[in-house]
Amino acid sequence: MVQQAQQTSAQNRPTPGPVLLSVGRLVPEKGHGTVIGALPELVRRHPDLKYVILGEGPNRDALLQQARSLGIAEHLEMPGWVNHNEAIRQMVAADCVIMPSHSVQEGFGLALAEAMLCETPIVASRIPVFEEVAGGESDVLSFFTEGDSQSLGDQVQSILAGPNEPKDFQPLVDRVAEKFDVKRMAHAYADLYRQLRLR
Repeated sequence: MVQQAQQTSAQNRPTPGPVLLSVGRLVPEKGHGTVIGALPELVRRHPDLKYVILGEGPNRDALLQQARSLGIAEHLEMPGWVNHNEAIRQMVAADCVIMPSHSVQEGFGLALAEAMLCETPIVASRIPVFEEVAGGESDVLSFFTEGDSQSLGDQVQSILAGPNEPKDFQPLVDRVAEKFDVKRMAHAYADLYRQLRLR
């Protein structure tokens, strides 16, 4: 599925400028407001930049109002909920996937693991679950201080300024295959269960 999306992404480019993308419900815990807070400086450097949020929720009006108050409403797009295949397609097509969640909201970082397969640079909040899934930073995956728009903007700017190559993403793909393969996870849970029963 990810491979199919990669093959069609060039034909479906949403805008001529950089596209930042987040996927998640429109609730405060998902941290979309942190990204919006970073947009004025990013837009100054990249006038055609767009920030797209795929998802729906009660925080829509607050996010729109925040964008209007910062003068960057035309750079924010919230098309609403999309199906899983379309979300993957748009992650592949984006210039940067941003995962700004707060730690109180996240259980297992499934969305991060999926993004790591898309060969798109990622900027994620430095929260325990994301650090565990990612296994560390690289040229194409970096962390920002949770809730800090300045820190986020600096990391996104670094991603947009630096070229990347397919080989840069291979360690991310390998980590997901090694650590989060469904069969491997099932065996790991079974082993843990057996160890607990023996105590």
